[in-house]
Amino acid sequence: MEDIKYAEKEYEVTIAAWCTDAADDAKKMCKDLVKQMPWIISLHCSTHQVNLVICNLFKLKSAYLKTIDKATEVIKWFNHHSHTLGLLWKEQLRTYQKILALIQPVITHWTCHFLSTRCLLETSGALHSCCIKEEKELEKCGGDQQQDKAKAQQIIQTVLDVKFWTDITLVKIHLEPLAANILQSSNARLDTTLLTWGNLYRIYSDPALDDVVRAQVLSSLSKCWLQMDQDVFISAVIMNPYVRGKGFVHGNPLLSPIGLTFFDYLMESNKFSSSLMGLTEWKQLCEQEQTNVNLMHLWERLDTGISYGRNILVNFAVCILSIVTNSASCEQTFSEFGIIHMKWQNRLSKEKVHKTTLVKMDLWRDQSSTGLLQTRKRRYFSDFESQSLEHMSRSCSDVEYSDSEGTSDASTTPSSTNLIHDIAADLHNPIIESGPGNTTPVLIPLKDLFDYTLSMDVDYWTGGFRKLDEELACYDVLETSTLSI
Repeated sequence: MEDIKYAEKEYEVTIAAWCTDAADDAKKMCKDLVKQMPWIISLHCSTHQVNLVICNLFKLKSAYLKTIDKATEVIKWFNHHSHTLGLLWKEQLRTYQKILALIQPVITHWTCHFLSTRCLLETSGALHSCCIKEEKELEKCGGDQQQDKAKAQQIIQTVLDVKFWTDITLVKIHLEPLAANILQSSNARLDTTLLTWGNLYRIYSDPALDDVVRAQVLSSLSKCWLQMDQDVFISAVIMNPYVRGKGFVHGNPLLSPIGLTFFDYLMESNKFSSSLMGLTEWKQLCEQEQTNVNLMHLWERLDTGISYGRNILVNFAVCILSIVTNSASCEQTFSEFGIIHMKWQNRLSKEKVHKTTLVKMDLWRDQSSTGLLQTRKRRYFSDFESQSLEHMSRSCSDVEYSDSEGTSDASTTPSSTNLIHDIAADLHNPIIESGPGNTTPVLIPLKDLFDYTLSMDVDYWTGGFRKLDEELACYDVLETSTLSI
């Protein structure tokens, strides 16, 4: 409470939402906060929610999922024996002309399990060659004790086992969509979160996936969605002018124009037409700058400064799209604290650590905005990225945006006829209003929310891939730095 009041008074900002993880103490705090400030939106960190889905996946009693334990043993054994790691590096340089890191998975480190399996598969050839060429030497490196030699022999047999690599490949395929580094970004908005949730539901609805895995992931996604503040997330998707109501299931009275009441906006008419909002020009400008569209800045251009009429919708859009659904920024700040306040600098006061972190992060922002930061080469996210983009592009004709002259495809823009049909459907399916006799909110299951035969704009999805590639590049840089030392 004091922090909120301080921020509003000192920085003259309006606190619209409060985001925490889903721990028991955080839940109680959020309940107490909403009681005292009912206007504040309380959110669970979306990144933590995805990590919970991964945890539930690993709870399955599936044989191939237990392969991750064997993979962890292989990674730990090579990383904990310097001579064996040196032999592997030598083989990697001979095979790939570079060193690839072996990442040990940690459940508290987001995306780490996928990165671990991916890196292990990338260096599988060097591992296989090393175990064949240097088998005797690897056994000696493990230790002189009999149990150490037995452990070394077990690791070698695991690496040479074909079924082990087949199972690891399946694990990677099943973890890959969940590891798309979308929800960790500092601008992961409410609409991005819900679209990502829907896209994950579409991906894991594929009958080609393992039945047990598919059922577990879909159940976890649905359960998390039912615990979210659905009205806020749906409103944010609608206030995305590139999506609006195009992807939702037709015929649901809660998602119809009668239920949403944004007629002009949903019909893309008058002030909210695509041409007057400059959607195409704004998108082209962002593509030239190789950045994602900042929806909040787009809406701020339409703000006339008045507090009535259509500008109320503009202010609502700016407010709802400014909310970030994760605690990644706080986690990053804590990591910076740990880098600055280390065992060689453990006498720094917390005030000095805080000030040093602020200066460091401010310098990073300035250097990033001026282009002084060193850029890394583009890394490919494997075949999944191209397959995902190809699948999404197949139905792009169903969700095309309006052109510069204001005309739009009849399948996407609600016409008068479509509105009449929606109104007629509403008469047969009246909206359930909450009142004194009905205090339970009406929840929409995730499977009934989107039309999964369509696909939304993929900018946020590919952006997540780029961030994951950058994270993976950091591991390789650290491994190379270790070698130079």
